[in-house]
Amino acid sequence: RRGELEIAARDAEIRAQSARAQSDAERQRMAAETRQRLDAERMAAAQADRENAQRAADERVRALEASLESERRKSSEQQQQQQIETLKAQLEAERRNVDEAKKASEAEVAAARRAADEERARAQEIEKKSADRDRSQSELLIRLQQVEKETRVESRGIVVTLAGNVYFDSSKADVKPGLRDRLAEVGRALASAPDRHILVEGHTDSTGKMDFNMRLSQLRAEAVKAVLVSNGVAPDRIETHGYGPTKAVADNATPSGRSQNRRVEVVIQGGAAAASAR
Repeated sequence: RRGELEIAARDAEIRAQSARAQSDAERQRMAAETRQRLDAERMAAAQADRENAQRAADERVRALEASLESERRKSSEQQQQQQIETLKAQLEAERRNVDEAKKASEAEVAAARRAADEERARAQEIEKKSADRDRSQSELLIRLQQVEKETRVESRGIVVTLAGNVYFDSSKADVKPGLRDRLAEVGRALASAPDRHILVEGHTDSTGKMDFNMRLSQLRAEAVKAVLVSNGVAPDRIETHGYGPTKAVADNATPSGRSQNRRVEVVIQGGAAAASAR
């Protein structure tokens, strides 16, 4: 019954994580849609301005043409010809201005469309990367939980807890031979996610001298790193720290509490959980 409850709790964590990931993707999608809608509104406003300018130019052309016709009727032949030539020049200049304005308008529309297309492409790429990252995070979490049940998601990333009394002999820093294969599975899972940064943190209980415990916790962290590296994890991805008894998670006054405090935690950063925390 306890095992069934633990499995149900882990499933709930995974579903909660997936819901948060979906919420992030939804917010990004909505933001992209909002930007696209604003771009469309700006393009529509610019189009309206251009149409108004076109109508005004057409009205000026019609007014000049009316003036030309009027001058033909009331002027002498010489005066009429001079005025006609002047009006023709004005008309031609206005037509050139209209043509230039039309070309500039068409270029502006084309540029706005290209910008909108680029923005949609960027939004789609961001959404795809977010979905890929969330899927990769879920797959990595499930794989690690299959190897080590003490695996959970925190704000700083996926945390795999290696119990000290399981993986190490008392006061020793070497991983027990019988547990190396299990830790190797963790290493192979992490090797399949090369974009993640890894923290390996050693912890002890408060029994014994502080200097010894600090050194022991560091050596245990480095021993875990060595196993991970030997199973395909690049060494420059792993950072080790020995905290001794300074970061207890339980009361050192009880045997149970001391057992919980003796641990090595492998923290995998860079996935959906870490991104949400930022």
